[in-house]
Amino acid sequence: STQLIPLRLTIGASQSFFNPAAFTLLSDIFPNNMLATVNGILSIGIYLGGGLASLSILLNNSYGWRNTVNIVGLCGIILSLLSF
Repeated sequence: STQLIPLRLTIGASQSFFNPAAFTLLSDIFPNNMLATVNGILSIGIYLGGGLASLSILLNNSYGWRNTVNIVGLCGIILSLLSF
């Protein structure tokens, strides 16, 4: 619908500032010998997140939006617990 166009434009404009700011912040935090690895991890995360978002569309079509939110949330909790 045409009502979503301004929202998508706002999201696109705000996300266009993310990559330069993120890479600059990482270069301030990490030493030069780790910078390539850290930038690679960030870049992989961006594309992996987009791919996983596509899977949530399939989950939504199969199980409905409430179950999809629960499944994605549970996966996030499990991954956060495994990261410690």
